[in-house]
Amino acid sequence: MPLHSLWATRRAPRGKGKPCGMTLTELLVASGLMIFVSLVFFQIFSPTLQRTIRIDKKQEQLQKFILFKEYLTKRLNNVQIKEVTQTEIKFYLPDQAETGSGKLNLIDTSEMTQWNTSAVYTIAINETAEDSVIQESLEGSPSSDSRNRKLWSLGPGGTLAFDAAKLPLLGITVKAREKVNNELIPWERHFNVYLPTFH
Repeated sequence: MPLHSLWATRRAPRGKGKPCGMTLTELLVASGLMIFVSLVFFQIFSPTLQRTIRIDKKQEQLQKFILFKEYLTKRLNNVQIKEVTQTEIKFYLPDQAETGSGKLNLIDTSEMTQWNTSAVYTIAINETAEDSVIQESLEGSPSSDSRNRKLWSLGPGGTLAFDAAKLPLLGITVKAREKVNNELIPWERHFNVYLPTFH
């Protein structure tokens, strides 16, 4: 039998027999069921998704903390502390001179490092209504100066605290607050940095 004849025998003519496709009522019922199932799945998985987001944000803060700790440990390894308060630390860098081998620290007659006391560096919080940023800045320099750098964005209400009670072991506490879906997720760490040049 030719194919066109077979198709003609199996296909019901329009207007006769069962109508093709779904009726409007069936379509509405199917759509309602799909919406209901979607809502059920959303209610089940929404808390899990929220927990996953919170864990990811805390993991992100942990990575930033590790980088910040490493930076401070290296940065404060060879500086002269000028002042430490609860909210900031001020220090001098070694005085240097250009040589054939690059920049080298200058030493005095007693073989002690000479410090460039004309340049005071500060590590502290720069706080705005939207964010709290840990910054290192050179006093008296414009914000565009390459020696001024942002170290860590802590989120609104974040804090940085120094504890100089046990110098040369400097205690540092960082509190970050990450905003997720209009909720502030708290995060806190404490660590110590040894200041070998403190005296």
